[in-house]
Amino acid sequence: MKMKSLVHENEERLHALITNVSDVVMTVDREGIITYSNTAMEKLFGYLKGELIGKHPSILNAGSKTKERTTSIIDILKKENYLEGEIANKKKDCKEFISYARICALKARMAEYILSTQHDISNHKRIEDALLQSQRNYHTLFDSNKDGVIYTDLNGKILDANKAYLDLFGYTLEEIKEFTYQQLTPKKWHKLEEDIVKNQIKARGYSDEYEKEYIKKRRRGCIISSEIRLESC
Repeated sequence: MKMKSLVHENEERLHALITNVSDVVMTVDREGIITYSNTAMEKLFGYLKGELIGKHPSILNAGSKTKERTTSIIDILKKENYLEGEIANKKKDCKEFISYARICALKARMAEYILSTQHDISNHKRIEDALLQSQRNYHTLFDSNKDGVIYTDLNGKILDANKAYLDLFGYTLEEIKEFTYQQLTPKKWHKLEEDIVKNQIKARGYSDEYEKEYIKKRRRGCIISSEIRLESC
C-alpha cells in the first residue's frame, strides 16, 4: 500500500508539473487520438480545457492533407521513436503559426502512446525572415554600388568585396579573399595606412578621405591610384 501511495503521489506531481510548464505538451494514442493536452497547449491553440481530448491532432495542423501528414508522422514514430522539427499549426480560430516540436513514442504500463512537446517560434521566424530580407537588401545595395567596396577584419584580411571592386582589380571573390588589403598595396603606403588605422579608425571609427595606390592582378605590376575612405563597423 505504501508503495502504491508513493507511486500515486509521484504521478500527481508529474501531472502537476506537465500541466503547468510553459511548453505545449500533448499525448496521442497509437490510433492517432489526443488523450491529453496541458494548459499551455489549450491556451496556445485557443481551446477550452479538455476540448481537444478525443480529437485527431490533424485539426491542429495548417495547410492541406493534414490528416495524411499526421498519419505519416505516427508511422515514422512507430519505426524511429523520435523526431523533431518545425510544424505549421493553426489555432481554433484558424490563425496559423509555426512551432518547433519534439515528438517521441513511449510505453508505460503496457500502453503505447506518443508524447509531443512544442513551443511557438512564430516571432523568431518573423525576426529571422526580416533579417534575411535585410541581408538581401544589403547585398543588392552592396553589389550595385558603382564604387569599389571591401570589408576586412582588424588584421586586414579581406572578407567581402563588391562587383565594382572585383572588376577594378581583376579578381574573383574567392581569389581576393585569400589576400589582406596590405598585400594589394605597394609597401610605400603601408606606414601611412598603419597611422590612419591607429589615429583615425580606432579613435573615431572612420578615416578622412585619402589617395593611395593598389596593385592590379591582370596586368602584373600595374599600379592604379584610388581615392578611399575607411570605416569600422
